[in-house]
Amino acid sequence: MKKKSYSKAELKARRGLKYLTIFVLFVLVITILFFVFVVLKNNIVIEKIDNSASYASDDVVSNSTPIILNNIVLGGVYNNTWVASESYYFRNQNKLTSIDVYNESGKKGKYDITNFTSPDSTGAYYVTTNNPNSKEEFFAVGSSDENIMMQPSTKQLTITDEDIEIVKEALGKYILLNTSIKINSIHNVNFNMENKGKIICVTNEVGKSSGA
Repeated sequence: MKKKSYSKAELKARRGLKYLTIFVLFVLVITILFFVFVVLKNNIVIEKIDNSASYASDDVVSNSTPIILNNIVLGGVYNNTWVASESYYFRNQNKLTSIDVYNESGKKGKYDITNFTSPDSTGAYYVTTNNPNSKEEFFAVGSSDENIMMQPSTKQLTITDEDIEIVKEALGKYILLNTSIKINSIHNVNFNMENKGKIICVTNEVGKSSGA
């Protein structure tokens, strides 16, 4: 059998193709290992994010009342239906409403929302009120003649593993883009014995990832 011979140029091209194949396989293996590392490190919950709050009906949005934490509108609620903050901001025509402000001592009083702004690219919506002390931490809901929060809201002093899992589950697959998520604070809000909840404030570390 006659052995096939290659020219010097052909041998050089074959070696180049061999090295290129090895390089591509190396990059592919590193990429797979990095993905596995990120998944295992963050215990990512791969699930569909519930976007129903962004698609609440016009009737629900227009009748919803805001939920506010420290001048930031978290969203709105009407008839047990949650309304996303952007829907409340853009679609509710009655935004300049009265709110009940609660601090760590209990219900502070009733104040009027005087302005809405969204001054930066974070997607947060801010309010100003006629509350003379705008620097104190507070939780606010739609105005009512009743003291709906029987206990003052409190800031949770320690962050538990359960809290971390709640954040991961809420972010779902999008935590792949938010590996530097930090829990800033957790606020316990108890309306009564049946309605207890937490407000978990998160952000991403400055200069890393794409934020949440």
